[in-house]
Amino acid sequence: PPELAVDRAGRALIDSLSARRAAGRAFTDSLIFANRDLTRWVEADRAVRDTQVARLEEQITLLRHRLWESELRAGMAEADAGEAQMRAQRLAERQQRVRALADLFAPEEGEVLLTPDGDVRVRLTGLKFASGSHWLNPKYDPLLDKVAQVARTFPQARLTVEGHTDDAGSRATNQTLSLERARRVAAALAGRLEVPEDSLQVVGVGPDRPVAPNSTAEGRARNRRIEFLWETGEEPEPSPDQAAGSP
Repeated sequence: PPELAVDRAGRALIDSLSARRAAGRAFTDSLIFANRDLTRWVEADRAVRDTQVARLEEQITLLRHRLWESELRAGMAEADAGEAQMRAQRLAERQQRVRALADLFAPEEGEVLLTPDGDVRVRLTGLKFASGSHWLNPKYDPLLDKVAQVARTFPQARLTVEGHTDDAGSRATNQTLSLERARRVAAALAGRLEVPEDSLQVVGVGPDRPVAPNSTAEGRARNRRIEFLWETGEEPEPSPDQAAGSP
């Protein structure tokens, strides 16, 4: 009958539409799943890339730090080399100056030394005092004039005048005597330099620092001496022989 044919056609259409809807849902679901997979892949890839970027940035930071350290060391080495060169130059100039000053004194008068600390010392063995006396004989004025010339070479250095004796007599007496002799010499030198006497430091060493054996008359004569020390504040490079002057 005609009604049955229409009913069958309607059902077929409904089934077709249902099938298409199901297919559409399946396709949509597949797209959703694919999108989720793609999102997870993108996020995973982004995490990998972020990790790689972080590692690269860490390496760059490390390389920059190493470069900075290298440049710093190079700069310090260059500065140290420059400072060492300047110290060596100052030492050479100081040694040359000391050699020139040593020429002022005859061998029997004294010697000029450059100490390991870079200070300048004049060992005045030619200035003599009578036994047990601290009277300064005017005949030594020319010798003190030479010492004043050395002092003018180092106007900014602190000057110490040291009195030394041999070991004859008591130690206490010799220390007192050496101090009084150093004071007399310091006063005479201060007058030549036109500076206050108290600007010069005075020390009585007595017999404590001999430069020769006290067992001979010649040795005792060398030990009875006045020394002058100019503390220049320099720091020279070590040298095997920094002494200049007469032996």
